Amino acid sequence: MIEEMDILLGETGQVVLSVPGAIPAGNIVLSLYRNHVELCAGATCFARVTDIETDIVATLSGFDDVPLLEVIDPENPPCYIKCRATVQDQRKE
Repeated sequence: MIEEMDILLGETGQVVLSVPGAIPAGNIVLSLYRNHVELCAGATCFARVTDIETDIVATLSGFDDVPLLEVIDPENPPCYIKCRATVQDQRKE
């Protein structure tokens, strides 16, 4: 399971998640919780990142979907978006 990833926030308000590992095929969902996020393909969660700042989670909740970069080789990072993850806000009010 992937336990860290980079969340890139651009000056224009765009966001990209840089995933350090393979992204499985299927519909990808980014679930947002108060202090962590999860990436799942169907019933299989392949990334869980804890200790996410609440303002970052709040920023991510403003998107319907986010692009994902699949970084298998950090020495040769990709220059294209692998897929997009649908954002689901699971935070409890």
